[in-house]
Amino acid sequence: MRKLVVLFLAAGLAVASNFYIFYKQVGVNPHCPGLSVDAANNASSHRKWTLNSNGTFSEDDTTRGDWLIRAVLDWTPQDTNASAVWFASNMPVDTLTNINFQVKAVVKNMGTDTLPLRTPVRLSIAGPSGYVYNDTEQTTVKLAHRGTTTITFAPAWHVPNMVGKYNVMVWVEAAGERWKADDSIFYDFNADWIQYHTDAQLRWVTWAAPERAVKFHPASFGAQYPVRISRVRSYFSKDTITWRDTSFTFKIYSGDGQTLLYQSETLEAIPNAYKYCSLGSPVVIDTGDFYVSVVPVDTSGKPTTAGDSSVGGHSFWGSPGLWYNWPGITPSGDLFISAAVQSGSMAGSARWVGPGVDYSSQAVPARPAQPPERSVNSCAVSVSLRPIDEAQPSGQADVSPGAEAEVLPSPSSFFPAATDTLKYDIGTPLRGWADSVAGSGRGVKFIGPADSFRLTGALVHIYYASWPAPGDTWASFRVYKDDGGNGAPGTLLYAVDSVNIKRGAWNFIPLSTTALQEGPPPGLNGPSLRITNYPNPVADQVTFRWQVPVSMPVSVNLYDATGRMVRNLCSADGRTRSGTFTVDTRSLAAGIYLVRLETAGGSVTRKVVIGR
Repeated sequence: MRKLVVLFLAAGLAVASNFYIFYKQVGVNPHCPGLSVDAANNASSHRKWTLNSNGTFSEDDTTRGDWLIRAVLDWTPQDTNASAVWFASNMPVDTLTNINFQVKAVVKNMGTDTLPLRTPVRLSIAGPSGYVYNDTEQTTVKLAHRGTTTITFAPAWHVPNMVGKYNVMVWVEAAGERWKADDSIFYDFNADWIQYHTDAQLRWVTWAAPERAVKFHPASFGAQYPVRISRVRSYFSKDTITWRDTSFTFKIYSGDGQTLLYQSETLEAIPNAYKYCSLGSPVVIDTGDFYVSVVPVDTSGKPTTAGDSSVGGHSFWGSPGLWYNWPGITPSGDLFISAAVQSGSMAGSARWVGPGVDYSSQAVPARPAQPPERSVNSCAVSVSLRPIDEAQPSGQADVSPGAEAEVLPSPSSFFPAATDTLKYDIGTPLRGWADSVAGSGRGVKFIGPADSFRLTGALVHIYYASWPAPGDTWASFRVYKDDGGNGAPGTLLYAVDSVNIKRGAWNFIPLSTTALQEGPPPGLNGPSLRITNYPNPVADQVTFRWQVPVSMPVSVNLYDATGRMVRNLCSADGRTRSGTFTVDTRSLAAGIYLVRLETAGGSVTRKVVIGR
């Protein structure tokens, strides 16, 4: 008879490879509590996600900074495991061609051995039409376990005169690294803004009405048809006259200046700043020109836009079918209106998601022995992991209303030496961000540093100034596997509800197992071997628990680091499907050992480090 054992310890959650942590609003006030966002957009691509109130997931746009959510892990490091973990520079969502762009990356020693000087760190940038740029830098300091250093690739990379999607990849090639690890970070952005104005030549402001537009000729930018318009933007200038209204819409017309192809919802201009608008589904131009116009809602023509001091000739004011050169009869200058385009010769706008890299037809140099399977970038979530068999039942936890999150002065002051964190944020709260509907949330995708580990908690920072009084202070958290479509959130691993959050602080959310079942876990489809006592490294003894899905003979053997069998630890004749045994390690020399469970239905190996 299977017995239910209830534990009240923060035992953690078994996680393998990639997982998501979501902060979720539960209160009736849709804007509380407000999740903090940092100032830098430097997380790897495909790390920020949203959870809508209807339960659907989607990648978040990267126009803001990174969520302050972190994962706290407890795990056994490999000997050699060096990784690029996040970008140290503020990565662009999009940029113009013919500019200099510097790439910086943080490298971390996640292994136990010291990372030596001059360890190669590689940069590869793949762009449209088979464009590839490669660069190599070397570490200039020795890195002990958990040590980090910033690598600056210099000179700054010059964005080529080709609009399209660019994929930035950074990885470490540490000598002797035998284990697949979270070694690479990826980022993709578009160098695809076409515009006639020059940002440094702002000269005019205008409230010309009813519309202000720029006529674009894609071929003059080297684009090939069909052209796909994905985003538009306009710079708004504050003149001496107070704006009566900040409301406006974007419109896109075909080359005849009359056929309406797109109209945005009503937007609000921000003085002395660009206002961006993503179209959702791109507008496709098969041939000819197109217009992008700004349409103030107020008849006064406010908000005002900007123009430069160039020769001009591409900008107009008026209305469809009745356009006049701006600013007058003689063209002078161009309006600060831009369009983000992808042309027929470029990769599509679809973004890769999941544990792999899809560069389509773009040539990317092969990486010997270490394919870029996973990326470790961070937003603001921290997780704590321990090595654990993937088949161990994780259980599902609920923290009853009234539970308090533990408030931490800083992440580093809490974690003991045996834990580690995954993060992609810079750690400085810039502003609060709250969802517009209660029940929705924000999430971060984490790439684990090992094949298995234990997630023991999450860190989340709540912005102090974003709550209306009295506001809600309750939040919930979810952990998902990345087994959804194309690596999206899939299986729910853990749920904790109604945690009382403190604002203006890092809140530690322990992920505790509330129920474990004795005997083989439901759904076990292979042999399982796990360490049941910690820490690892061990000093005197270590206890293992083995399980098999059906009754079969079992043999468990101990091997040293050279592969030599040291002793048989356990044997079973097939009349039972689970068992526990303890190994006295006092007679063994310090070092790394492998414990291997062998059956007719497969085998599984666990690493044990014996320390003195």
